[in-house]
Amino acid sequence: MSVMEKLLQDFKFKPLQEGDIITGTVIQATRNLAWVDIEERGMGVIIGKELGGEKLKPGDEVTASIVELESAEGYMVLSLRRASRNQVWQSFEDAKEQGKAVSLKVVEANQGGLILEQKGVRGFMPTSQLAKGHYPQVGGNRKEIALKLQELVGQTLDVKVIDCNAKTNKLIFSEKDSSSEPKIDVSKKFKVGQKIKGKVTGVVDFGAFVEIGGMDGLVHISEISWDKVLKIEDYLKVGDEVEVLVIDVNTDKVFLSIKRLKEDPWQEKIKKYKEGQLITGEVTRITPFGAFVKLEANIEGLAHISELSREHIKTPYEVLAVGDVRAFKIASVDAKSRKISLNLKDVGPTSPATKSGLRGVNKQVDGKIGPSTSLRTGSKADIQEGPTSPRLRGVNGEVESDKAALKKEKKAEKKSAVKKETKAKTAKKTIKKQAEQA
Repeated sequence: MSVMEKLLQDFKFKPLQEGDIITGTVIQATRNLAWVDIEERGMGVIIGKELGGEKLKPGDEVTASIVELESAEGYMVLSLRRASRNQVWQSFEDAKEQGKAVSLKVVEANQGGLILEQKGVRGFMPTSQLAKGHYPQVGGNRKEIALKLQELVGQTLDVKVIDCNAKTNKLIFSEKDSSSEPKIDVSKKFKVGQKIKGKVTGVVDFGAFVEIGGMDGLVHISEISWDKVLKIEDYLKVGDEVEVLVIDVNTDKVFLSIKRLKEDPWQEKIKKYKEGQLITGEVTRITPFGAFVKLEANIEGLAHISELSREHIKTPYEVLAVGDVRAFKIASVDAKSRKISLNLKDVGPTSPATKSGLRGVNKQVDGKIGPSTSLRTGSKADIQEGPTSPRLRGVNGEVESDKAALKKEKKAEKKSAVKKETKAKTAKKTIKKQAEQA
């Protein structure tokens, strides 16, 4: 290689592009303008808001982003604001890769979480990513959550970057695990099956936090009571002292239960329900796969769609409606899983029962239906008295009522069809007449 080639290689410049970051020295500056010497690259100028609020003076070294390679006057147009923004994004990317915490100021709050900012770059921290001490433990009221989060505006929080993408302007933070304090080894301190006394420290829409041995464990809403819990505040409030059972230990989290320390009343109640037994219940909810039937307080059974009719049906609504009170046959009882499976197709007609029909009838009926007492044929039935209920007689009356309802419904449908056909014929004649006149 000749000396000239070596010199050319040593002084070979990498072509610059808009968006590149370069450094230079300020040679002249005013309030709204600064001239920057970029060594062999030439002269650059920074104008107005692109100064980013910086007060520059001659001799200052600056790092700027190239906005325009050459203006009409032949100068390179630069921006301190954009360069600062790029550096902030880079620092966030580095923090994410290294797992380091960063200190950021909370500038806004909404129902979903907090907005944090650093040098003009803003990111979002969802409420679910707040540390325990900052979590708004006020239940599911969104207005109260927003008010609690508003109290954090202006504060500086230590957070970790969990998602960062400058191109899509996506920046997500988490306050969880950002603390430098040594963490409790919960696997050594707590064991599944252990009973502990604690104090309720917070109530949220999905459960309650209970302080146990220097940390908070979670009692999920489903573990508060054997009854269906609609509003946690009806069962627990902050400050309550409770006894809990450790049901799971996961890394640095402890999951607790209050209800498992009490006997399940369901287990005692279902002892009177036997496979093959006939019982009445009210349809409380219908899903694509079947219908849920209330048998008594806090006792529900499920009639699967395949157990509703001997004929093929696409939806349970073809034979049932919410509020219907019907006679069902118990197909199975699973005490361990707390499930009662019901059968309708082997009991009676598949048309909806009238609400006034079975609604005053006993809630439980024991007995068997023999060949001579088939409910499907409408013959007389005599269902023997159960432990807590009087005799249920005259079932064929209900069947006859259902048949009458079906007959009436078919008659109405036929009448409607005739009416539609008449209208169609009339419209056809009118169109034909108008066409002839035209």
